[in-house]
Amino acid sequence: MMLTIVTCCCEFWLMLLLVLLVMMNRHHHYHQQQQQLDTDTATAIATAIANTTTDTAASTAAAAAAAAAATATATATATATTI
Repeated sequence: MMLTIVTCCCEFWLMLLLVLLVMMNRHHHYHQQQQQLDTDTATAIATAIANTTTDTAASTAAAAAAAAAATATATATATATTI
């Protein structure tokens, strides 16, 4: 009789320990996934900002090149007209 009670108590505590370990494992994996999601989001935002900055720089460079070409054309036209 006593052995049965001890066995049941041990079995109960072992089951409880197993359930707690499983819950802790799931909780740990949840936090790992959340950190990965946060990292991926931060990377995506940084990439979008970098792409926007690159696009803006490229647009600015293209506008400057167009302005330089227009100035060169106007200068050449003025020179040709003067001659």
